[in-house]
Amino acid sequence: MNSSKEEAIKFIPIFFAKTQLWSFVYYITVTTFAIFTNSLLIFAMLKDPLKCFPNATSIFVFHLAFSDLLISVMFMEESLMWLTNYGGIDGLPWPFRILNYLVFEVFFFSNMPSIFSLALERCLGIVFPLWHKVNITANVCYTWIAMIWVLGGVVVTIRFTFLIYFLQEQMNVYIAKCTWGILITATLICYLVGVITVRKRRLALKKNTAISKVAQELAQVRLRNENRFLFTMFIIFVGFFVGVIPSMTTFWLLDVVWMTNNAVALMCNITDMILLLNFAANTCIYLWRLPKYRKTFQVLYCNKSRGDARHVVARHAQNQEAVEVV
Repeated sequence: MNSSKEEAIKFIPIFFAKTQLWSFVYYITVTTFAIFTNSLLIFAMLKDPLKCFPNATSIFVFHLAFSDLLISVMFMEESLMWLTNYGGIDGLPWPFRILNYLVFEVFFFSNMPSIFSLALERCLGIVFPLWHKVNITANVCYTWIAMIWVLGGVVVTIRFTFLIYFLQEQMNVYIAKCTWGILITATLICYLVGVITVRKRRLALKKNTAISKVAQELAQVRLRNENRFLFTMFIIFVGFFVGVIPSMTTFWLLDVVWMTNNAVALMCNITDMILLLNFAANTCIYLWRLPKYRKTFQVLYCNKSRGDARHVVARHAQNQEAVEVV
């Protein structure tokens, strides 16, 4: 490998910390749990025993679970590579090392746009419910998801072109920061617009005397469910944000503060641990916060009667229709 490629390789961020025995056990445990829980969620949404997932929100939740699964598989691959003669990603020949980083970057990039897409879809569903129901079809969602992966490939290709061929480390970092900054800001805006709209409608319902009390109660339940889902997405967003920030802080510290190799390894291990927990926890958050997902798991994996669970889902659907009528 020539000197310019050697120099470019040095600039590639440390996505995977140098593995040690204790961190290897942790990585394998958490990634196994993440792969297991996300696989259960994906299978449950594909089977859909209660027929409650044929909607736009479920498509984006499915995609987020798929993204979490892919990233967890990549982390497990790095952990298992520690057992080989290469000792990790850094020991691979440079073409395979670059390819590995590129694939991981694309997988990792798909995660934040997936969270943003969920926030945007719910924001549109709350602010423009009738327009959303007519126009946001399954084909629109699939096209949007395809655009996420295309955009990820384009952004990562541009970043690594600057990094490897022009040795522009700062430009690589600048593009990454701008992309993440835009996505994080847009997600927060969608969340705030959704929450404010729900609050305004709940206040308006209390003052509306033109509809029956039953319709008002159904609409209030529907808005409360919307608020619950928005808060669930906010928890997932905060978890991702909290997981990413320590990694970014570590990369910044490595540039401005001299540290021993042991200190660098420990910091990278800790940031990886925080980040991995996010990918493993999302399914648990759905089951904790959202009855529809909890009932589906109970029917599919715990042999619970479908009758009671379907009653809950049907009542939820009636609440949705009530709000659209109001």
